[in-house]
Amino acid sequence: MQGESGIIPQTQEFMEAAARLCAERDILFMFDEIQCGLGRTGTFLALEQYRDASGNPIKADIVTLAKGLAGGIPAGAVLAGEKASGVFSIGDHGSTFGGNPVAAAAGLVVLKTVNTPEFLAEITRKGEMLVSSLKALPKVKDVRGRGLMIGFDIEGNAWPMLEAAIARADLAKDQCGLLMLSAGANILRLLPPYTLNDGEIEQGIAIIAELLDAG
Repeated sequence: MQGESGIIPQTQEFMEAAARLCAERDILFMFDEIQCGLGRTGTFLALEQYRDASGNPIKADIVTLAKGLAGGIPAGAVLAGEKASGVFSIGDHGSTFGGNPVAAAAGLVVLKTVNTPEFLAEITRKGEMLVSSLKALPKVKDVRGRGLMIGFDIEGNAWPMLEAAIARADLAKDQCGLLMLSAGANILRLLPPYTLNDGEIEQGIAIIAELLDAG
């Protein structure tokens, strides 16, 4: 799932071809799941939503994880499959804060919380609610994404919408505010917290509708 480039999911056909090419040429199949992993798209890894040409789950040789891994405490991880598991030996690589107990403890709590069928199903449900609500807005041209990683194209430039949202949040005081990011000239993206509830989704959509009407 491309993030900064517009929230663009890879197609099943592309993933099949990439998996086949890497297998044929003995190339490591590597996935950056720093933004789209850890439940963000409704599965623990976004990779889990793809199959190879035989219908089997696509397996990565290397996966990178970070951002939400420790619930806001800086943490990162590299997962290695059998093909790449012997690249590093003890002492080959180190980091100043690697493996610190606070980040490790936070990471264990996040993994225990997020990686359950019920929690992931809720992310999917909330994402579907957001997507269907966005598609109903008249000035939204296209909506893409999975789970709680969503991008939508609007009529006109995205940047004034971002500034208007910030100005509105400043004035809102005790009311609900909304902050967004852009992912292209006319693309807005939403990566809300997993704790988002239905009422907050409705409030957010109402604010987006208000900002679009004002623009």
